[in-house]
Amino acid sequence: MIMDFLIKKAKYIHFVGIGGISMSGLATLTLKKKIKVSGSDIKDSDVLHKLKNLGATIFIGHKASNISYQDLVVFTGAIKKDNAEMVEAKKLGIPCIERSEYLGYLSSKFQVAIAVAGTHGKTTTTAMLSKCFLDAKLSPEIHLGGCVDFLKGSVKSGKNIFITEACEYRESFLKLKRNYAVILNMEADHLDYYKTFKSMQSSFVKFANRSNTLITSCEIANKYKFKCSRVLTISLNDSTATYCAKNLILSKNGGYSFEVYKNGIFFYNFTLKILGKFNVYNALSVIAICDEFNINKVNIYQSLLTFKGVKRRLEYIGELNNLKVIHDYAHHPTEIENVLNGFRDVFSGELIVVFQPHTYSRTKDLLNEFVKVLSSNTIDKLILVPTYPAREKKEDGVSASELAQVLKKKRQHIYYMSLKKAKKFLCDYSNASNIAVLVLGAGDIETFARDLIK
Repeated sequence: MIMDFLIKKAKYIHFVGIGGISMSGLATLTLKKKIKVSGSDIKDSDVLHKLKNLGATIFIGHKASNISYQDLVVFTGAIKKDNAEMVEAKKLGIPCIERSEYLGYLSSKFQVAIAVAGTHGKTTTTAMLSKCFLDAKLSPEIHLGGCVDFLKGSVKSGKNIFITEACEYRESFLKLKRNYAVILNMEADHLDYYKTFKSMQSSFVKFANRSNTLITSCEIANKYKFKCSRVLTISLNDSTATYCAKNLILSKNGGYSFEVYKNGIFFYNFTLKILGKFNVYNALSVIAICDEFNINKVNIYQSLLTFKGVKRRLEYIGELNNLKVIHDYAHHPTEIENVLNGFRDVFSGELIVVFQPHTYSRTKDLLNEFVKVLSSNTIDKLILVPTYPAREKKEDGVSASELAQVLKKKRQHIYYMSLKKAKKFLCDYSNASNIAVLVLGAGDIETFARDLIK
């Protein structure tokens, strides 16, 4: 309650690490509420220029002098306690709150909040849902962890309904208001924080139990016996699910057409243009929520049909002469497997995968899973580049070079090299035909993908 009072009273908010996708989105929503905004980040970017054009004061570099007359400081989980701005804010008596607390506060101001959680798939699913609600003229406020064309960014201010993806890292999703909660999946991840998968599962259960209505798979619902008021189940194969997809047909463009049955009775036909069977499952959760809000079936169909996906999710970047370059945010073994399968639905040529592991601890905790998926015969050539450390140091786990040594025992045509050498390696292939380069990772590997075609 005290924190709510402090946020409500704030007329000038400073964001430490404002360039990140979530923080820049929160800053944008704050500006839309006519609140003064400043923020800092370690390097300049297009995102910062966009915020500046919206009226934010932007600082490059974290310095004590950036803090002066602000009423509140919002910081990301990656910011350390000895950060110069954090130290100065505390010295001046300015309240400091973590990003998830601020997002939680924003969600609490709406009559209805919908939060989409899961180890993977939450950004795409939240984006699909947002488009359906916007197309239905429901005017939601939206907070995404990725950029989409229909928003020209990652957020939109609105009224009555708040739609957000719910991140499980450091249990941040527990701070969200959630009348409707979605759990797409639960797999081991973020074990640097949770330590055990069981602990992570317990956090997801808390997330579900404090909602009014939960949408999740039959498998998850049967396993955890949630205590929330209602549970709506989704499935690609279990006819007992509240919403079940049947008779999936793969189109030439890699999307699926499918029938949906509600409580065993035919509901409607739907078609996706985005790749992957896993997106049919994601779409089922969207269909379930849309039906809860009485959105017309034809409108849901049209919104899903015209959904083009999220930036950095199987995004076609361009061509390096004859090499097709595609980038995906995938950094968890299951995500990588889904992306490979979805891409192979439409591409039968030679596939070169460039993978940048994201954090040393994740590589260590999921080493066997990474080895299994990266040894797959769906990949013709595999290039590993140095780990994107994010908040970690090398001693926190397993490096990309160590992963490469393990993989060399499992497969041929694996290379470990710097980003610079990887670029040269691919340029030597650039006159070959029917070859695709799939660039995977959640770090700065996106820049590498875009630089390839410049």
